Amino acid sequence: MMDCNNSMAPNDEELLSYALDEEPLPREKEGHLAYCFICQQRLDDYKRTHAYLLTKLYRTQCPSATMLNYYCADLLAEDQVTPIESHLHACPLCANEVTMIRQTLANFDPFPPEDEACAMPITDRHVIASPVPQRRTSAARRVVREDEWARQYRAEALGILLQFSHSSNGDNLLLGIFSNGYAVSETNTCEGIVVDLYRAVDFQLMQGLARPSSPNQQHRAMPLQTTQIDDLGNIVFNVIPVGKYTMVVHLTDCDVIIEDLTIS
Repeated sequence: MMDCNNSMAPNDEELLSYALDEEPLPREKEGHLAYCFICQQRLDDYKRTHAYLLTKLYRTQCPSATMLNYYCADLLAEDQVTPIESHLHACPLCANEVTMIRQTLANFDPFPPEDEACAMPITDRHVIASPVPQRRTSAARRVVREDEWARQYRAEALGILLQFSHSSNGDNLLLGIFSNGYAVSETNTCEGIVVDLYRAVDFQLMQGLARPSSPNQQHRAMPLQTTQIDDLGNIVFNVIPVGKYTMVVHLTDCDVIIEDLTIS
């Protein structure tokens, strides 16, 4: 990196604060930066180094989104809770994410009362899950990224909470919590149920709701990912590309369909 010998040149500490924290420069040094190629190059070097370190190191020591969700739902063993709590004291990013997850879980009513506006159309073995309006709370005023969301659905006795988030390396994650209203003595009667995630256009082709570009296309529609609900009622879909999706939950007596899941 070249040095600028001009007395008005910002020093390294000032350039770092300007590049990383957007701290303003003194007026005379800002004026110098506007026309000095050497100082502009120094600033660009700092920005490139910072961007490179972010891509390699950003949140590499943070718990996964799945672990944070389990932590908020009190589903972790004691020896798993202690390191997460220690990490939360030092990491404001994870602390904010835990706050958001807890707000989402606090507003999650697995079996809200039915009303006429949420009537579910049923065709053959398909039940369309109905969105449940989220209750607003004063704590929900925290600024949330536009590409993160949580949604609640209901399909007869099945309560569904879906949350879109990001892994530590930036991959898209879709997490789900399922609750069965018919469960009395069982821990969770949803365990083992197969859940498919389709691209919306592929699902429409499979159902004959869209015209295939070739005669055999609708027969080749396959799920993007498939998983099973675990013993705690949870699912995770990892590394989801940007796009529109349809989720299908294969119950014993019907398929529950969740439409219009947009990952942006």
